[in-house]
Amino acid sequence: YYVGRDGWRKLSGDDVGDLHYKYYPVVQEEEMTEAAAA
Repeated sequence: YYVGRDGWRKLSGDDVGDLHYKYYPVVQEEEMTEAAAA
């Protein structure tokens, strides 16, 4: 793992989405809401 601008991420990138949701569930919720409203 390494710490990037979005937080913890796997170098392989396989579970980046899952990790992002685990560490930043609220942020992803807001992003999804904005995308749906756009």
